Amino acid sequence: MGAKLVRATILAAVTGLSLPALALGLLVSPVQLGLVGKPGESVSGVVQVSASNAVDTSITVSFGDFTKNEEGQLVEVAPGSQPRSCLNWLSASQLTFTAPAQGRASIQISAQIPKDASGSYWAFAAFSAPPPPRTGEGTGLLFMPRVIIPVIVSVEGTLAPKIAIEATKASYDAAKGGVEAKALIRNTGNAAVLVNGAFALEQQGSASSGATEVAEKEVGPLTSLPGTTLAAKELLPWSGPWQGLQVHSYLRYGPEPEEAAESVTSIAGLPSGAASGRLAPQAPQPPAGAPPSKPAPASQDGKRP
Repeated sequence: MGAKLVRATILAAVTGLSLPALALGLLVSPVQLGLVGKPGESVSGVVQVSASNAVDTSITVSFGDFTKNEEGQLVEVAPGSQPRSCLNWLSASQLTFTAPAQGRASIQISAQIPKDASGSYWAFAAFSAPPPPRTGEGTGLLFMPRVIIPVIVSVEGTLAPKIAIEATKASYDAAKGGVEAKALIRNTGNAAVLVNGAFALEQQGSASSGATEVAEKEVGPLTSLPGTTLAAKELLPWSGPWQGLQVHSYLRYGPEPEEAAESVTSIAGLPSGAASGRLAPQAPQPPAGAPPSKPAPASQDGKRP
């Protein structure tokens, strides 16, 4: 496969992503904080917080539990309901602080790892600012800026990463002009990992020549948490012959050769004519609003040409 795959490691998955998280008037970086330490150790990381207000802004820090849905979106859950929660391990250097009008504040988030912990655990840190002053009359709505970032704690020396592709689907989408590929990725290990890879559209050849790649889309990076299922989806544009096409999913979650998962699937929903090669040509359609076409005029003998 020709994808330039990033060799993901467990450390990359849990040491944080550098892009800032943004809410109205509030900027937090990184968007994900990863901490790695040994059983019984205290580990910490720094979060930078700034506000876009022209005055100093009071910020409050709180913690909570979350999970992720198949789309990779963070979903808040009741405290203690998530089996691999590190909520009770977390603390902040300040629970209330001031973000200056010009500049940013640095807050240290720490985790006290229990001696019997193994694998990866997670919770979130929330940074909240008071709503802007009310202007004018009436009730209206007040929006309180709030940014949530995942905090993932991994216990060094106990990590056993593993993912599996539960299912792969590929279907032709005429409106989008290609094949929509989807892989359900199940984290069956005990470690948070960063998943990278690609979907490839392949033309099946002979037994000796194998398959030839004709189109490709890279996947990731995607953070996969233990015990969760994550969906990777991409559209593979294609207008060539359809005969013998298949979709090959190839995903990596670490640098070792065995830290990979792959699957091959056929394409559903191909239109008529696809099995024999190219799609059957479509008759041209009149533009919208055009009057209906009239029959050709009859010749002098009353017969149409």
